[in-house]
Amino acid sequence: DKLVKQLVRMKNGSVHKDVEYSNNVAKMLESSFDSSSLSSLMWYLPSIQNLIEGTNSVKRTSFVETNLTHWQLVFLVTRFVQSLLKMDRPIMLILDDFQWADALTIDLVLGDILSSVFDQKKSDRFMFVGMYRDDEVFGEHPLSMKLSNLRQSGNANVTEIPLDGFSKRDITDMIATELKLPRRIVSELGDVVHKKTSGHILYAVKLLNSMVRDSTIYFDLKLCRFDWRWDKVCTLKTADGVADFIVSTFSKLEPEVLHSLRILSCLGFQCDFDVIELLDSSSVESFQGISSALQHLADV
Repeated sequence: DKLVKQLVRMKNGSVHKDVEYSNNVAKMLESSFDSSSLSSLMWYLPSIQNLIEGTNSVKRTSFVETNLTHWQLVFLVTRFVQSLLKMDRPIMLILDDFQWADALTIDLVLGDILSSVFDQKKSDRFMFVGMYRDDEVFGEHPLSMKLSNLRQSGNANVTEIPLDGFSKRDITDMIATELKLPRRIVSELGDVVHKKTSGHILYAVKLLNSMVRDSTIYFDLKLCRFDWRWDKVCTLKTADGVADFIVSTFSKLEPEVLHSLRILSCLGFQCDFDVIELLDSSSVESFQGISSALQHLADV
């Protein structure tokens, strides 16, 4: 839906070429889908109603009525991509944490969508960027197998860019910058953080934040600088991976914040802030306080 939201921003912007392009995309989508298909697609791409004039009056079917089969969804999504490729601008599709995608999603993106691109001979206008952790993708993982098939087919130019973790020096420099201390003082702390996180930057940042929260790293008034409790640093227990570490962080949250997180998880992987404000102002007691809980989660 982010792509459609970008088109809506272009439509409401002041750049004439962008306005013209977004209006042409809207016309193309109107001609490619009937009202029933648009209504179904709006459950997955809700911003379409802000892009195409008149879709607000389209009867929006209930989610139960729009419980599409896999192949119906494939048809709608590939038709949507094909419509965009008919325009005069290239498309870049970016997906992060691709290692967590299920087999159907991987087939949809690397199979059905790419096939529709090849069928239209528009591969020079389409770029897919998928980011994943290679230590979680191996053997018979669906992504590993699909990438292997894609390379062998020769239909697409597959380029892999391995990104190594941060070095000891990188981690030490980051800590020195944040704590505003010379490298020689934070060198040993940097070594420990690097060993415990293998240089994974997200893991390192989360670990350092947790050390600040539990006062392992603290501001020493006598020294007038940050310091750390070395005994706690050396005995610090870490999870097996970033996901496990984040889950363990959630387990330390207040019950009210966890309750709000469970409610938000029912809304899917994204949610408009208007919906959150609506829940927050609800008379239902269990919905209240979600905004403050979100702020707390952002600080974790």
